[in-house]
Amino acid sequence: QAFPESVDSLLSFLGRRDADVYTEVVALLAGVKKDGGRVYAVSDSTKERWKVDASRAFEMVNAKKPQWLAQAKSARDTAEVEWGVQYARLVNQFARENINPMALYRDIAMADNIAWTEAMHPGVKMIVWAHDVHINHGADSVRQNDYHDGRSMGAWLSQAFGSSYKAFGISTYSG
Repeated sequence: QAFPESVDSLLSFLGRRDADVYTEVVALLAGVKKDGGRVYAVSDSTKERWKVDASRAFEMVNAKKPQWLAQAKSARDTAEVEWGVQYARLVNQFARENINPMALYRDIAMADNIAWTEAMHPGVKMIVWAHDVHINHGADSVRQNDYHDGRSMGAWLSQAFGSSYKAFGISTYSG
């Protein structure tokens, strides 16, 4: 997840949209904004604090979404609100991912972001370039080939989009 851009974009959005939420989110995300680029140099307790604070920030922003959408006067305003909430989601994903970088959560987050993009642009065709273990459909007959026990990003996308989801492996061990 694009960390510094997401934080900056979220704060920019909130600065224009809601001064009270902006002030609270700035305080919550101060630590992750300051040290997020040094994720491998901070303690696990710091990362846990980021996770809690980013989750609270996302919950606050997401709770305001219906109000902000009701106030939107144009499609552009609506898109700005959707992007503002997505930026909060990305910051939350970054904070959660860094507790355990190899966690299943990363694949779920990637699938959620792709589904969000499709929802913002219904019917759009897209190409997602990722490592084969992430794009596979899951449920491989060979258990060792099933990333996260068959719950990879591709498995989530396959479930969400059915036969519309195609995965092309470009780097294989054999076959």
